[in-house]
Amino acid sequence: TGIQTATGVVSSNSMTYQTRSSYLTQVEDTIDQLVYAIAELLQTPELWSDQQPKWTGDLDSLVITPDFNDGIFVDQDAQFKN
Repeated sequence: TGIQTATGVVSSNSMTYQTRSSYLTQVEDTIDQLVYAIAELLQTPELWSDQQPKWTGDLDSLVITPDFNDGIFVDQDAQFKN
């Protein structure tokens, strides 16, 4: 909207990136919790008609790694390092 100074543009982009980063952190935490909850349910034999767990893995070794690199935002510091 109108003419901005270079400082204003950088500040605006930085705030947008920080906001997106904050949201992604919250989404990632929620996804982690959801996957762990599903895994726990899969391990509960009482929930299944055949009384057999559907997953017998180790919850402590379960690693969830969502990848949000398809976003249009680019961390310019990280891009410079790459």
